[in-house]
Amino acid sequence: GDGIFSDANMLNAVYTPGENDILNGSVELTLEVFASVVCEGEDTDMLVLTVDNCTVLDEQWQSSQIKISPNPAATTFTLEVNSALRSSIGWELIDAQGKQLLESRAKERKSNWKTNINVSDLDAGTYFLKVYLDGKMYIEKVVVQ
Repeated sequence: GDGIFSDANMLNAVYTPGENDILNGSVELTLEVFASVVCEGEDTDMLVLTVDNCTVLDEQWQSSQIKISPNPAATTFTLEVNSALRSSIGWELIDAQGKQLLESRAKERKSNWKTNINVSDLDAGTYFLKVYLDGKMYIEKVVVQ
C-alpha cells in the first residue's frame, strides 16, 4: 500500500489508505510479530483491507461545509454543517480503535445546522468524527486536550 500508519510500532495503529490504495479498491498489509522470551515459534496470516466506495473523502467540499471549533478542544467543541440540501444528519465520535464513544442523529435539519459536543469525559488524544449527510460519510479528526 501507499498509505501510512499512525505508528508502525503499535499493535492498534491506524492505517490511512493512500491514493493508489483507494484507486485499487484494496491494499495488502503485512503485520510482523516477534515472540516474547516465553513464547516460541512463528505464525503468518493475511488480511485484505477493502476500501468502502461509499465512504466519501471530498476534502474540498468537506473543508468548506463541515466546521469543528475549537480543535483542539478541552471540554466541548461545536460541529457546524452548512449545506443547501435539507436532509437528515448524524454523527459519531470514535477512538483510534474504531470504538464508538458518542453519537447523535437528527431527522431533518435546516440548511445550516450546529450542535455542541461534550468531550469532557474523554482522555486527551486524537479521535475521529464521522458525519453522515445526504447518504455520504465524511470524517474529521478531532483532538481532545
